[in-house]
Amino acid sequence: MYTASAEGNVITTEHSDAESLAWTLAMRARTTRITRATAAPNLVALLNAEGRRDCIAAPLFADGRVVGVLCGYDCSGPEGFEEGELAVLETLAREAAGALAKGSLLDEILEERRKLAEIVEHTSDGIVTMSSDGKVQLWNSGMEEISGYTAAEMVGAHGLDRLRARDEAGLDVMVDRWASGVEIPAQLQIIGSDGATRWLAASSTPVNDTDSRPHLLILVVRDVTRAHEVERLKDDFVATVSHELRTPLTPIKGFAATLVESGDSLSAADRATAARSILKQAEHLERLVVNLLDAAKLERGIDGEGHDAIIDVYSIAERISSEFRSAHHDRVIILDGETNCRARGDELFVGQIMSNLVSNAIKYAPADEPIEIRVTNGESGAEIAVTDRGPGIPQSEVERIFDRFHRLGNVLTRAAGGTGLGLYIARQLAAAVGGTITVESALGEGSTFTLHLRHPARLVAVS
Repeated sequence: MYTASAEGNVITTEHSDAESLAWTLAMRARTTRITRATAAPNLVALLNAEGRRDCIAAPLFADGRVVGVLCGYDCSGPEGFEEGELAVLETLAREAAGALAKGSLLDEILEERRKLAEIVEHTSDGIVTMSSDGKVQLWNSGMEEISGYTAAEMVGAHGLDRLRARDEAGLDVMVDRWASGVEIPAQLQIIGSDGATRWLAASSTPVNDTDSRPHLLILVVRDVTRAHEVERLKDDFVATVSHELRTPLTPIKGFAATLVESGDSLSAADRATAARSILKQAEHLERLVVNLLDAAKLERGIDGEGHDAIIDVYSIAERISSEFRSAHHDRVIILDGETNCRARGDELFVGQIMSNLVSNAIKYAPADEPIEIRVTNGESGAEIAVTDRGPGIPQSEVERIFDRFHRLGNVLTRAAGGTGLGLYIARQLAAAVGGTITVESALGEGSTFTLHLRHPARLVAVS
């Protein structure tokens, strides 16, 4: 409770559970004047207890209920002005009640603004506000995380010039001209501070002033780079698989139709050629299906058990090279290295990895160049290196060639075909057996893919 003294000083007293004069007058819910001569005995007792001669009181109303009381004590105004004093007090009480309501409303507004500021600052979505002249006014922490640019760098800047915003067609989006009617697309491509491309799902809301003129743009974005990449991979998958399935089926149908329609008139050599072509294309189709199934299994995760046996690396390399020599009579496949080479891993997985690496080398290397397989005991474990003398790999593509469905863009690799799954599967299987795959390549000089496996556990004699 706050009380003003005759000197104008405000004195704060603690609220007491005991019934006070002010509390009793507030409960009457009407403007009241009490004196020792006219008041009821209980009110007189409260006046005496508080050392007061008289009192005038007016309740404070808010939403139809009493929220306080305005009291004047020991009044010394001119006689005959009693009713005027009550009217003035009532007016002051209404003003005081209005001030309390405004103060309470202001507190609520400030609290809501604080909550809104916290939401804007801590949401993972990027939020940008832009004035009608295209200058950034707000750049929240979510936008800092997405773009790599801080609020200090962007607030006051002109539009999203630094981010080089573009639409899905690759055309520039002049976000700063939103007030002139430029539409903000639902998908935005930007360049972050690290130079990486990111895709954003964007939602924009223009706000007009009281004269219906463009005043503010609120832009909310979400980083959907990963989802956009997945969608692109799906499209690549459909396009790749559709093409790769048709490629072997065309000659299979053609040669099969020839054998059915003209088999009796063909020479034995022509029938054998047709049969070998059908077999070759069927094997290609089988590899495609196996690769797709393997990729699907890898996406679901590999069982971590049963892949840590001691294996004979040279024996696996010998088997794989022999299989490829039988399947590709026109290719030279050279195997050398240390015959006594063991490692920890899974024989089936390591064989699949080698098969994919050799198949990749045959696919991209010229037909008159040999494929070299070398098995060695390295410092950290067994190593199997597969070398071709193909076109080589640009440095910028060295890591990307292990991505799903990724194929190099040059003419030689397009002519070679393939699903872009072989190296992806090889690396995933290598990780499953605790190994790694590295690549060394130079344009025009070929490439060497090396599978690194762990040493087998060594038993130490203890006497």
